[in-house]
Amino acid sequence: MLGGVLGGVVGTQIGPRGSNEKVAAIIAGTLLGAWLGGQLGEKMDERDVLKAKSAELDAYDTDLGNNINWNNKQSGNYGSVTPIREGTNSYGNQC
Repeated sequence: MLGGVLGGVVGTQIGPRGSNEKVAAIIAGTLLGAWLGGQLGEKMDERDVLKAKSAELDAYDTDLGNNINWNNKQSGNYGSVTPIREGTNSYGNQC
């Protein structure tokens, strides 16, 4: 599910605002992200997910561009989260 959300966010960055190309990019990004996220999710165990989620939460409290790395020596899986921009939610709160 997170892959679909991230894919949709990436899709919003493509094409002019309100255009058919932008809508198509959002849909394509969402579908591709959901598929990729599903493929990755099948390969991650419960501990991997917890470590990745912890890295994601830590990324909210670090400077832009800082890598938050995670790894699970038992499964051999690893990854990183890097905040690349600040934003606001629909209520105007910084996120």
